[in-house]
Formats: sequence, structure tokens, C-alpha cells
Amino acid sequence: GVADEGVNLSHFVGFYTPRVASGDCHSLFLRRKHDRDQSGVTLRLSGQSICQARGRTRRSITSDERKFLCNWARENNIQIAV
Repeated sequence: GVADEGVNLSHFVGFYTPRVASGDCHSLFLRRKHDRDQSGVTLRLSGQSICQARGRTRRSITSDERKFLCNWARENNIQIAV
């Protein structure tokens, strides 16, 4: 769950649990197709905008992750603010 993701990646996602529970924002998890059990990137979606994207220990997303995210966001009519 969300708490496990925060522990696996050593970052913020647990902090947003109350906001996710209230529907104020959503947490999405980006994983590699061949390794779905391995935590990759956590995204915070607020409305129709991705406002945070971080990997393990709050690292910035890689260029490959950004490329995938941009394609996915375009297909789903979502803005990227990170």
C-alpha cells in the first residue's frame, strides 16, 4: 500500500495519506513492466496535474521516466507541473 511505498522509497508518500483518503489528491506509482514488485517512482496527482514525481530518497525522475510520464500524461489529458 501507500505506507509500504513510502518505506521502500524513503520519501514523502506517507505524509499525503490523509489528503489521499479525503480525495484531495491521488498517489500513483510508476513501475517497470518487467519488475512490478519493485518500487520506482511515486507521483502525486492533484486535479488534472502531476505536481510531484520522486524516486527513491526523493531523487528526481530520470529522462526515460520523464519521457514515459509525458506520453502517458498526454494520452490521459493530464498536465505535468514537475
